[in-house]
Amino acid sequence: MSEKKIRKLIRKLIKENFTEEEKRYVGVVDFYVHAENDKMAKIKAKEISDMIKDNYINSHSKLSELYEQPFATFGNRKIDL
Repeated sequence: MSEKKIRKLIRKLIKENFTEEEKRYVGVVDFYVHAENDKMAKIKAKEISDMIKDNYINSHSKLSELYEQPFATFGNRKIDL
């Protein structure tokens, strides 16, 4: 499929799925996950992100950051995704 046809298809899909009255917003969500280790924390956090994506059309939910945050502390440790 040519780039021109792809662009035309994208414009058509946008026009069909969004009205001019609708505005697009970005929401940022923080949540706590309790797990035995980093690997299990990643799995649980990804599952929650996927539940949002599966239940809300065009949400494009993704897990962008993950931190270890011990209870009653101010510091945290970033987990590599």
